[in-house]
Amino acid sequence: MLEQTLAFEGFRVVCACNGKEALARAHEQRPGVILLDLMMPVMSGYEFRQNQQKDPSLADIPIVCISGTYNAEARARDIAAAACFTKPLQLDALIATIRAMLPRE
Repeated sequence: MLEQTLAFEGFRVVCACNGKEALARAHEQRPGVILLDLMMPVMSGYEFRQNQQKDPSLADIPIVCISGTYNAEARARDIAAAACFTKPLQLDALIATIRAMLPRE
């Protein structure tokens, strides 16, 4: 649903099922913003963020944390996320945040 909503709003959306796949896709596609769930299989959002921060080609991409976990805001601060949204999502606020983070063309 989120992928379809963002695409309808005019964003180019690239999805990954886990953190390992997300790292590979970030290298291939170089996104302007990464929406990151902390709880993912194979490689968690925390592990993804550690790898992203170590990689000079990806380190500057802002992270928007999306989580249904307990104390999500504190966990997002722990990984230096630029923003955090808890589930259920406030789509209008999420879309506004993404638009604000993307470079102007």
